[in-house]
Amino acid sequence: MNIEVSFFSVCMGILFSSFFIVAVHLLRNNKAFLKGFGVITVLVLHVLSLCRMLLPADFPFTEPIRVEKIYNDIYLFLAKSCGSIAGREFSILDILLWIWFFVSGVCLVYWMFSYCRNMHHFGRFRNNRNLLGEEILKVVQKETGRKMKIHLMVYPTLDGPKSIGLFKKIILLPAKDYSNEELFSVLVHEYAHFLNHDLWIKFLAKLFQCLFWWNPLIILLQHDLSQILEIKCDFTVRQVFSKFKKTAYMQTLIRVYEDESTPKENTHKGIIARIPSLFSFDTLFHGKFKNLWRPFWKREKPPEKTEIYERFDMLSNPGKPVTLFAQILFYILCAIVIVWSYSFVFQPFYEPPTEEVYTNNLTSTAFVFDGYILKDTDDIYYLVTENGELYPITKDAAEAFIACGYLLKEE
Repeated sequence: MNIEVSFFSVCMGILFSSFFIVAVHLLRNNKAFLKGFGVITVLVLHVLSLCRMLLPADFPFTEPIRVEKIYNDIYLFLAKSCGSIAGREFSILDILLWIWFFVSGVCLVYWMFSYCRNMHHFGRFRNNRNLLGEEILKVVQKETGRKMKIHLMVYPTLDGPKSIGLFKKIILLPAKDYSNEELFSVLVHEYAHFLNHDLWIKFLAKLFQCLFWWNPLIILLQHDLSQILEIKCDFTVRQVFSKFKKTAYMQTLIRVYEDESTPKENTHKGIIARIPSLFSFDTLFHGKFKNLWRPFWKREKPPEKTEIYERFDMLSNPGKPVTLFAQILFYILCAIVIVWSYSFVFQPFYEPPTEEVYTNNLTSTAFVFDGYILKDTDDIYYLVTENGELYPITKDAAEAFIACGYLLKEE
C-alpha cells in the first residue's frame, strides 16, 4: 500500500480540516443538534477535524485534479528561488516552512516551560490546606468509586476554582468562603474533569495550536472544545453523583461565573501601572464600538447567548436524544465525508513545451526539447529545459518521460 505525503496533500489537509472546524462550530451552536446527538458526538467531530489536519496523505485511490491559472501562479510564486547557501537553492516555500517550524518550536518550548513553571509555583502552596474541602473530597471520591490522588490547595489570588496537572493532579480553590453545598458542588465539578480526562483533551488542543499557530480557526476550535467539555462535565456530575442537587449546583455555577467575570482593580502604584489603562482598548473603544476589538466569544452577549446560560439550558432541558439508528447513520455519513476528502488532491497543471515536426509521410510527431527530469527532496518532479527553466509536472508525467529515455536526476 503506497501512501505518500506531499506539499499538495498538506494543503488539502489544511483546507478540509478548516472546513470541518467551521462545520462543527455551526452544528455545535445548533441546540437541536447538540441536544439530539449529544456532546460526545461533537467531541468526536472535533477529533476528526484535528486528525484530518494531522494526517495529510495521498492514498492509492487518491486522484489528482489538475487546476490551472491561479493555482499554477501561486505554486510558481512559492517555488521561486530566493538564493542559495552552500550550493543548495532555497525557494519562498522553503523559507515559509522554516518560519513555520521555528515559530512552532518556540511556542512548544515556551508552553512546556510555562507549564513546568506554573506547576512548580503552585506546588509552593501545598501547605495552604482546606480541611473541610479535603473531607468533602473524600466523600466525592467514595461516591464515584474511583479514587485518584489529588492535591487540594488554596491559592489566594485565584478568581475561581481550577483543576490542573496531567500527572500530578491539583485542584486549586480561591480564598473565598464557600458554604458546604457550594464547596461540594465545586469539588464535584473539578473532580469530574479528571474523571473525563478533560485536561488531556485540552493538552492535545493546545499542542495543535502550537503546531498550527498561523491558523486562526484552531482558536475557534479551542473555544468550542472548552465549552463542550464544561457541558460534558455537568452531565457527568448529574449522572455519577447520587447526592446531586441541581438547584444548589447551578447556584454555585452562577457564583463562580460572577467571581471570574468581575473586573479586577489594578492595585499597583505609580505612573507605570496607570499607562496601560490610559491606552487600553476599553478606553479607546467604548459604547457600541467596544466589541470591535474583541474575539466574538469574548464580546458582550445577551443573557440567553452566554456560555453559562447554555450550560443551564442543557442541565434543565437536555432534550430527547436521537435514536441509535440515527446516530449510526450520522457516523457513517461522517466516515464517508472523511474518505471522500482523501479521494482527490488539487495539483497545478502545465502543458509541456513541444514543437511539431512533420515527417516525409506527412505524419506529425511531438518532439520534446533536450532536457531532463529533476526530482527534489520533497518528491516533486520538474521538467528542466535546455535553458535551465523548471516546470513542475506530475509523477505520472515524469514516469512517462523517463520511459521515453529522458534522464532522471535527484537532488
